Formats: sequence, structure tokens, C-alpha cells
Amino acid sequence: MSRPPACKRARRDNPLRQLACDQSTLELARRTGFDRTTLGRWLRGQTQPRLPDFLCFLEATSLRLLDFVALFTDPAELEVTRAAYLEQLERQRLAYELPWSHAVLHALELDAYQAHPRHRTSLLAAALGLSAAEVDALLQRLAEARLIEKHGGRWRPTRMSSVDTRADFAANRGLKRHWAAAALQRLERLQPGHQSLFSYNLFPIGAADFLRLRQLHLDYYERVRQLVAQARGADHMVVLNVQLCRLDELPQCET
Repeated sequence: MSRPPACKRARRDNPLRQLACDQSTLELARRTGFDRTTLGRWLRGQTQPRLPDFLCFLEATSLRLLDFVALFTDPAELEVTRAAYLEQLERQRLAYELPWSHAVLHALELDAYQAHPRHRTSLLAAALGLSAAEVDALLQRLAEARLIEKHGGRWRPTRMSSVDTRADFAANRGLKRHWAAAALQRLERLQPGHQSLFSYNLFPIGAADFLRLRQLHLDYYERVRQLVAQARGADHMVVLNVQLCRLDELPQCET
């Protein structure tokens, strides 16, 4: 994925600034646990973090520590990453097989659910537009996969991380089809005064400007990820579908 414009302006020799993007040192301190003075020195390039500190910073700002480790070695072969990596693979498998399972997983972070001392399926079902039976079945699958656990009467994720579903092209395409269909169902039920946005713009464009538009699309998507990572509070579950489709990009048919 492309980085946001602010990240592009970061010095290429300082990956910490690219990871931090436009977040303040106050926000970074809250998310990473490092003090602002230390973070400031790292971001200015005055000092460099030790490898363990860099890895902590990477995970806190991107949730992609395992993907970074995989650039150098198989995370399943390292004792310190094996369990987390196998868990990530299970999350990926469930995302492909049961897309709504990840929606339930994230819904456990909603403020309304967290505010109750005991588990309430009805809150999750209402937040997702699913039936209570569907939510209970998905919770069971998540528990069997050891991706959630009961704590203090409520379900909670065992570990939150970013899951890259691009490894399997066909399965990833199926995921995109699923969430496009979910949004389409909501569009069919849309009423006046809604807050959801369904927009389209149909236009001709040159090849060079299309590439610029494509980059803007990628930048926007990454900016959204940054905003979500920094956001405090969780009142609603949201699906963001962003499409930029060349209408002529179709398989060639035999004549």
C-alpha cells in the first residue's frame, strides 16, 4: 500500500518517521509506551532505538511486526514469533472462510459492549446487523480458533493485529465481493437522513492522469488506516469500500 502524502515527505533514511507519519509525539507516546523526549530524538535522527525498541515501535504504529519479520525469515521457525504467526494464519483463514468473523472480532472493541460487565450478544448483533444466532455461531468459531477468550464475563480478542489477506488472490477477491455485497444490502435499506455515503463519479481520463488518480486512491486508503489506528472511542462498526474501476479492464474474449 502507498503511504500518505505526509509520509512521502519523511526522510527516506529514517523509517521511524515514515511509520510515525503525521502523528504527534504525544500520540506516539500513548501508543508505544516510550516517552516523548526519546521519541523526539529518534524521529529527528539524533539517536537510534535498540532493535527491540524498534520492533515495539513498528508493531505499535503498523501492527505488522510479523510481516516485517517474514521479510528475513519464516516467523513459524522462530520460537518468539511462532505462536503469534500461527494465530495470524488462523485469523487469515477465518477471514477467507467466514468474513463476518472478523467483524464480530472488531465489534468486541465497541464502547457499548465494553461498558457491560457481562457478555451481551444482542449488542454485537445490533451493531453488525446480524441475528443473535449468527453472532453466537461466529463467537464459537473464534473461540475454537483461540482468537477470543472470556475475561471478566465478556469476550475479548487474544491479540489484535493487522491481517494481510492479499496472499491468496482468489480468496481476497472473494472477501472484497463479500463486503461490497454487505454494503449493497445496506444501500437497499437506506432512508432519508442517513449518515452512510454511497458515491460514484463516471468520467473519461488519460492514462497518465489515471495513474495519478490511482495514487490518490491509495493515499486516501492509507490515510484512513492511520486515522482508525489513532482514533479513540468506538461507537459504530463501519465497512469502507473504495473502488476505482477501469471499465475496460476485462479479460479478452475469444471471437
